[in-house]
This record gives sequence, C-alpha cells and structure tokens, in this order.
Amino acid sequence: MAGDRVNLVAKLEEIEPFQVCYTDFTEFLNNNGQHKAYFMPIIGDQCKVAYGWALSQSPNRDAARKAWNRAKVTFQTHGIEWNDMIMHRDQDSVYTSYDWTGLLLRQD
Repeated sequence: MAGDRVNLVAKLEEIEPFQVCYTDFTEFLNNNGQHKAYFMPIIGDQCKVAYGWALSQSPNRDAARKAWNRAKVTFQTHGIEWNDMIMHRDQDSVYTSYDWTGLLLRQD
C-alpha cells in the first residue's frame, strides 16, 4: 500500500509557483434542488487561478478531460511547464480511474 506516500503535497516544505494545482467536483443545486450541475476547476495553489474548468450534469471523466484540456491551453499560452506539476485531487472514482491517471501520467 502507498500509505502516506500518496499525498505528495504534504511532504513539501514550500510550494513554488506552478508546482501544485488542485481539482475536485463541486455540486450546485438549482430550481429548489431539482437540478444539479457539477463544476470542476483546476486551480493553481499559489496563484489561485483556474487554469481550466468544466461544467457538466454529472461528475464524469468527460468533464475532467475537458477541464484538463482547457488547463493545457492555459499552460501553453503562458509558457507554464506542467510535466512536473502535482495535481492534488480527492479519491473520487473519476480521479482514480485508469482513464484519468493514464491521461495525466502517460499521455500528458
């Protein structure tokens, strides 16, 4: 088991700009709770800028991919290197899926 090795951010003494970003789905209820929307931003730890984001009807891999692709455009536009960036996220099945981890670790 990975144990305490899973949280790479906790081991950092100091976080440099563009070293860490965070993501998670936030649920929004509207129409008196009858409708839901899910917002997924990818936010820089130090700058608090949303590098990319997606809005969807459910917390799913397509929304995660859309947010990541938008983040990559931001990184490319501003010359931000993302290869060694730590993406901190929760243990939601979207983020623990082979699709998401393969996208971040193998493809990008």
